[in-house]
Amino acid sequence: MAMGGFTIRSAAVLTVVTVVLVSVLRTLLPRDPLFLPVTSSSPSSPSSHPIPNLMHAASTHYAAFLARQSTSLPAAVAEYERRYGRAPPKGFGAWFDFVRDNGVKVVDDYDHMVKDFEPFWALEGQEIRKRAMQVGQLPTFDLVRLQNGSSITLDVPKNTTYKDAERGARARGFRSMMKKFQHTLPDMDFPINALAESRVLVPWEQIQYSNLSDSEDLHLQTFTPSWADADGVVRSNVWDAFRRTCPPRSMARKLFGSVRGGNQGSHGQRPLSYLRAKASPARDGTTTADQHSQLEGGEDNAPRFITTPSFDFCTRPATHVQHGHFFSDWRTISTLVPVFSPAKAPGYSDLLIPSHYYYVPSAKYTYGYARDKNDVAMVMDEDKGEVAWEEKRDDVFWRGASTGGGNTPGGFLRGYQRHRFVELTASRSNNTVPVTFAAPADAKDTLSTAEQPYYTSSPFPISTLNADIMNTGFTRAVGCKGYVAPSGSSLPPNVPSKGCEALKANYHFTDTVPMAEHYRHKYLVDIDGMGYSARVMALLASRSAVVKGSVWREWWGAWSMPWLHYIPLSSSYAEIYDIYAFFSGPTKSMLEAAKFSRSPSPDDETKAERTQPRKLNQRQKQGDLTADTTAARGEPSHNDALLQRIALAGREWKQTMARRVDMEAYVYRLCLEYARLWADDREGMDYVG
Repeated sequence: MAMGGFTIRSAAVLTVVTVVLVSVLRTLLPRDPLFLPVTSSSPSSPSSHPIPNLMHAASTHYAAFLARQSTSLPAAVAEYERRYGRAPPKGFGAWFDFVRDNGVKVVDDYDHMVKDFEPFWALEGQEIRKRAMQVGQLPTFDLVRLQNGSSITLDVPKNTTYKDAERGARARGFRSMMKKFQHTLPDMDFPINALAESRVLVPWEQIQYSNLSDSEDLHLQTFTPSWADADGVVRSNVWDAFRRTCPPRSMARKLFGSVRGGNQGSHGQRPLSYLRAKASPARDGTTTADQHSQLEGGEDNAPRFITTPSFDFCTRPATHVQHGHFFSDWRTISTLVPVFSPAKAPGYSDLLIPSHYYYVPSAKYTYGYARDKNDVAMVMDEDKGEVAWEEKRDDVFWRGASTGGGNTPGGFLRGYQRHRFVELTASRSNNTVPVTFAAPADAKDTLSTAEQPYYTSSPFPISTLNADIMNTGFTRAVGCKGYVAPSGSSLPPNVPSKGCEALKANYHFTDTVPMAEHYRHKYLVDIDGMGYSARVMALLASRSAVVKGSVWREWWGAWSMPWLHYIPLSSSYAEIYDIYAFFSGPTKSMLEAAKFSRSPSPDDETKAERTQPRKLNQRQKQGDLTADTTAARGEPSHNDALLQRIALAGREWKQTMARRVDMEAYVYRLCLEYARLWADDREGMDYVG
């Protein structure tokens, strides 16, 4: 049947074509897999919110994780064989005794360790020993030798005049972790990375075809710790080396312009993202795309939150400019070599060991650090700065130096993690961002009740949000020589547009505070710097809730649970305001901006009052989700108890899963796996019960 020259058959064909086209576009267009779809995380009820579901799922998953650990040696051996398809390494029985005697909870889940070692199975023991010695001769590496049951740090001659500022510290920490069991281990060498950054980026082809890997690629005579070659010319960078680790058909491998600098004004420094973005304000009132991603949850602006803090830069290469480690000035190694590092970013082949900052007590990185009457270091269960939950300030707290990356190539500093976070959370712009919060039960014209809070979303000036809830700022200007102020910046007279003075003028700087001050705040943010953040263990040990944003993987990562032990934060930081609004409720100014009409209360608070201690009523202490949302009237939100639950769960996790003895057990297991690969007769290094 024809209708104006258009047939039903034509309509059917067009419909099919449209469906196919939409399917193709959904496949081709970049998507963000890190954010939980609202349709699967929040029920249709107006009282529901994704966060309680995420917390419940995390708690259930963690309980199952602990319950499935083997409780006997035969069970542990059988589980090892089931997981990895081979017998455990020699010494596994003694390791199990060590774990059992010291109350170590993780017996079976070492998948990340085994996976990291897997490429080395393609190399013979002789080749691994050769490569370990070669990398130990390079600057910025230490070589720990285990011989006759004791360990030393070898004084290996370096073919360079470069002096390692941190040489020896990580090696000493690693040796300390081995002391209790090193007498049971065979002789072997451990090349220890002396820097915080990851070091080994092996091209995809060499991992797939090990015969392409040649230890002579280390170029011992010409290796320099920086990207500048012996003639002083910079010919490559971390991002260019990382791209080669990606599969040949990945988006990262298809890109060409990977080494071009970003110092052609603000546009070159603008961080890019595949997140659905809404421009956000900078401190000078301008906007920076993707600085604050809206991450809409559909037409109702429902919030989204990440569940696993991980990234795939091979499929999303544009996001690399948001992460400073891709601009590190330290040269990476493109050959598969055994290098032991405290953390690694996606794509790296480093082997993970616990950070010496976690193991060796210090005032800067240890919760409860103190010194006794004989000036001997000790660790107390409670830090001197700790206060009761009701006494903590209800704000989002962060202090730190402006570390974040190097300057190879230059011009991208403004996009680094800490710089974006401070720029966002200290902005004085009146541009708005949407925030989801529970409408007060006593407000007029709202469906919200004490028993069933109604969550609504409204736009708020970012300057108002920051003034109400943020307490963030840089304390030191570090690595800022390559900083270029964005065009249009209102710099004070006589301040140049480049360098550290320009950085200080464009970002919020404040006084340095001791670690004890951190523990007086409810929300403690932990963000990557040039490498991993070494103070996360101190923050987790406190009675405050940790909000952590990181792409780095550490030895403990697979054993902790986001939304149970800490609050995960995306690299866009988009959801930071929604996180606060859920747990602490809307501020007075948020309610006024949202034009909620209600009778004024004598308990209405100012920001100074809001960040002062509050007392919980009995229902809130018990985490009653039906308790009234009254944060704007001088009492904490009913979800404040849920925030405290995360804080205490993180503290309990640190005290039971990340003790010094837990680090020792991890290193013990790592040494057994490494010893088998080190040997010529690997079958002879299998465990025999």
